[in-house]
Amino acid sequence: MQVLGLGEATEHVGAQGTTRIERLSRRVVRFTTTGLFTSDAGELALEHTRLVLEEIGTGFCGFYDWGAMTGYHPQVRANSTSFVMKHRAQYTCAVFLTTSTMVSMGVNVANLVLGGFLQGTTKRDEFEARFRKALAET
Repeated sequence: MQVLGLGEATEHVGAQGTTRIERLSRRVVRFTTTGLFTSDAGELALEHTRLVLEEIGTGFCGFYDWGAMTGYHPQVRANSTSFVMKHRAQYTCAVFLTTSTMVSMGVNVANLVLGGFLQGTTKRDEFEARFRKALAET
């Protein structure tokens, strides 16, 4: 697998959900999941993140549009939390849009473990404003 170029995207389409990964600037990547976020999709997202981190070093900003996500495989949360703990110094931000109470709770638990740097919102306009700001700053 190769790092996504600027403006490139890839998708994982499964029977229960789809995850799209878009590299919109050198340091900003958007992850959009509809339906179930499976462990295969989670591994793909982490691998693409690893490749971007390898290329840029620091200053990564991930936007996780989970507004249409219905749930996630438990391993996704565990693997993602572990990954971010390992690479925390390379992140500038991680912003999550959620509409599910259960998913919001999972983000809040991960935020406690990671020291409080995750930003979550249930409002699309707030998510999009943070996204536009990050793109403008890169």
